[in-house]
Amino acid sequence: MKKVLILLLVILSLGAFFFLKSSSDSPSEVMHEEDHSSHDHSHQHAEVKEKSETKAKKIKATPQKVNEPSFDFADKDEESFYQVQEKIAEVYNKKNSEKELIKFFNDQGLEPQVSRQDDPYTGSMIMIRTKKALPGTRYYHVQYFTDEAGNTFLQHMSMEFRPGPGALDRARAMIEKTFGVSGGEVARNGNFVKYNPGDGRIIWLKRMEEKDLENEVYNAYDKSKDLGTIQAAVELEIHEGGHDDHIHPDD
Repeated sequence: MKKVLILLLVILSLGAFFFLKSSSDSPSEVMHEEDHSSHDHSHQHAEVKEKSETKAKKIKATPQKVNEPSFDFADKDEESFYQVQEKIAEVYNKKNSEKELIKFFNDQGLEPQVSRQDDPYTGSMIMIRTKKALPGTRYYHVQYFTDEAGNTFLQHMSMEFRPGPGALDRARAMIEKTFGVSGGEVARNGNFVKYNPGDGRIIWLKRMEEKDLENEVYNAYDKSKDLGTIQAAVELEIHEGGHDDHIHPDD
């Protein structure tokens, strides 16, 4: 009987030993599994962060596109002519755009002078001229008429570009760029070019000759300095197939 009790005590002791050992190992295994899971999660987070940082670096490192110049200007005079023509091309088909154009002249410090004429037969006309001009240009002359609905529309805009070798060709290239036109009808022994964009207006360029300087109503000229000045205009083609000297000069 005594031997049996001793044997039972031994068995119980061994069982308690293995139970306690098993219990002590279990948290370790759980902790190990948790550590492994935590490590995987941290690793994934690190990978995501690294990819985001790499992408951000790539975006930051990508050079931003710099707006290329609209035209390869030879000098400030050409840049001035282009700048005004670009604005005219922007507004000439808009209704009620005279305020926008006046603001442009004001922003350039050109001191626009605005007058209005009302006529019961021809309607209302807004005329815009400027006291000052950008380098290499002058004599800005703008006319807006009012239609039957009370909206204004640009009827005429002209300006001048300084004379010089190749001035007409350079002005022509800038007009084609700003208005998106090409070709052009040439007359007056190459001194006059007309474009028809097909929107009811024409665009023309003229190398001014002596008779042009003499017959000009609005502007003063010095033949010794102004011969060869380039006059540029956009206007309504009032006389369809007509014979206005500005629109269809003689060859």
